[in-house]
Amino acid sequence: GRRLANPAKFVQYIEGKTGIEVRIEVLRGGTPTTLAVVPADQDGKGKIGVALTISQRYGPARAFVESVRFNGQIARQSLVVVGKIFTREVKARSALAGPIEIAAQSGAAARSGVKNLVYLIAVISVSIGLLNLFPVPLLDGGQIFLLLVESVLRRDLPDTLKERINQVGLVLIILLMATVLVFDITKNLPASLRPGL
Repeated sequence: GRRLANPAKFVQYIEGKTGIEVRIEVLRGGTPTTLAVVPADQDGKGKIGVALTISQRYGPARAFVESVRFNGQIARQSLVVVGKIFTREVKARSALAGPIEIAAQSGAAARSGVKNLVYLIAVISVSIGLLNLFPVPLLDGGQIFLLLVESVLRRDLPDTLKERINQVGLVLIILLMATVLVFDITKNLPASLRPGL
């Protein structure tokens, strides 16, 4: 009989109950119903397949401010995940998603409601926009970086050097796409067929 009104505390509570039966009271049609669930282990945290969403209506001015705050929050979270991938705190396989996984998540979001689908689209758009600003050749961030280098040197880099840099960038992007596609395929295979990536 522990009462958790705060959504963040509820999530934290569930994450610490991996493999342990938990009784949760929910409202169905205005009637309280008690459900027994066992949080499954997902990357060391308990999950029950429930997403908590809180929606609120704002006027135009406040909506603009909140949208800037929301985009900043998503950008920060994306950078944190990228950092954790490089420090190996998070497995790249679980953090990266390609076209197959995005299609699966989009279908699930669409089935759960328009708000969840719009939210997912917003998260994906911000994440892709942020990725595009990384200093990787061929991406916008790479082109900006080259322009900054040229402005510091006060001269244009040789065309042959720029061509080689862009070729390296193309190879990196192709490798990233191939890796993410492999991750997508393995995520959607039956558990018995998944390799230990």
